[in-house]
Amino acid sequence: MIKTDLLKSWQIEEFGEEQKGILMIVWLENRTIIGKKMNRGIYAIIVIGESLSGEKNLVLILEIIRICGKNVIGENKKMHYVVSDIHNDYQKFCELLKVIKLSKEDKLFILGDLFDRSDHNPNPVDLYFKVMELEDNCSMIRGNHDEWLAAYIFKFYQMPEWKRRKTEPYQYNTFRCLTRRLVEEDVQNLARQILTWPLQLSVQVNSEKYLFAHAMTSKPECTEDKYYYLMGNEMNTEYLHNGIEGYISVCGHRNTANHKIWKNEKGNLIMCDCGCGFRNGKLGCLCLETKEEFYI
Repeated sequence: MIKTDLLKSWQIEEFGEEQKGILMIVWLENRTIIGKKMNRGIYAIIVIGESLSGEKNLVLILEIIRICGKNVIGENKKMHYVVSDIHNDYQKFCELLKVIKLSKEDKLFILGDLFDRSDHNPNPVDLYFKVMELEDNCSMIRGNHDEWLAAYIFKFYQMPEWKRRKTEPYQYNTFRCLTRRLVEEDVQNLARQILTWPLQLSVQVNSEKYLFAHAMTSKPECTEDKYYYLMGNEMNTEYLHNGIEGYISVCGHRNTANHKIWKNEKGNLIMCDCGCGFRNGKLGCLCLETKEEFYI
């Protein structure tokens, strides 16, 4: 047996009521496991519980996942992750993939602004090919910086050679980085790929309905102007307060305070641009099943 006072400070409160979901409870004797965080969003916690006889025993609570799929230790569960505004930071993106241990069954949603900024060691070429390498494991949303880059690429290569030398350079570092390593055909193919990325996605994860867009979401049946999704509009304050009824919206675009993922009071709007690409900024990522937040 373990005395109660050894576990007084145990952080059981970090798993709120909304996160407990379906629990599998195992009663153990003569075994001590203290707060081990297992892989893939599965937690093992020891707390003091009451047995049927009233004696205190160890309780091993498994699967602290809001809506469980299968309550089996070690069995992989498909996880959905959301990240936004990577802004040319290939190094942080690779570090994030290692931290979340993205498997072949998982899905990663990138909510736009893959490109531009990140004056410290920008690497849009390797970042782009890394994202393409993930194939079906990754879905891209188009951001305003992605849109601007594609527009500049098409405009630039439609000019005759002599005019290109006199045209105003792209305002961010991405085009220069691309043309140093890629031939014209590859750069234009990248721009074409950007324009295939949707402005909004509607996704259901277990019983929760999500809307993903770069700056603002809309009801799926109400298609808005392109720049509504890319930049937002004058209704931004009302949107931040109310979100979209019946959905959980997840967006990027606006840097959050303290470089942390932000949620409105209703819990139906999540903003996850944590300032990557800026000095002291972070790359933030959210797991939709566990609600766990990751920061690089």
